[in-house]
Amino acid sequence: MRSVERILGTRKFAAFVFVAGVVGLTLSVVLLAGARWMLPARIYGAVNMVAGGPLVTVFACLAQYYMLVPSKRVRALGVTVGDKWLTYGLAANLLGESAAVPALAGIMAGAVYAADVAGLKQWRFPQCVEHAAVRLMSLVTSRQARVQRPANRAHQELIGRLQGMFPAAGHEQIAQALRLAAGDADRAVSILLSGSQ
Repeated sequence: MRSVERILGTRKFAAFVFVAGVVGLTLSVVLLAGARWMLPARIYGAVNMVAGGPLVTVFACLAQYYMLVPSKRVRALGVTVGDKWLTYGLAANLLGESAAVPALAGIMAGAVYAADVAGLKQWRFPQCVEHAAVRLMSLVTSRQARVQRPANRAHQELIGRLQGMFPAAGHEQIAQALRLAAGDADRAVSILLSGSQ
């Protein structure tokens, strides 16, 4: 997916994922409805189950990957193969009895997008939606930066050793001395000895 995003650009890739999802889900419903009338009941019963997850989008991206990313031939163990075989092999690993319909719908959605049916390639999210998404992501990432991570094991061991040296000092006092000393144990000892916190 990353190579497709690099080729399309982030804005166009976001629009592609949305369009491929909508077109792919619509095609999934059409394929299931068509299969009900065209397939015998025994076979339709096996196809009627649809796997959950983003399979439609994954296979739509795989179709774009096939069409946009150039392939090179490599020779491995005396056999000449394309350099994309591993990607296709991993995608084939996702296929199963219940993934056939979403996979086919995803490939078809990728082909519909590539053919620019109804001008789908030109569609982008409105500017206000993009700005709202950017603000939301900056809000989420700034909150994550503000959340203090729990102290790691080495930091806890260092606090334990300093508590052994300074039994009268509390846990928070030692942790603050370490923060002031930027994690340096010698400077933290000096701060605790001088009592200037």
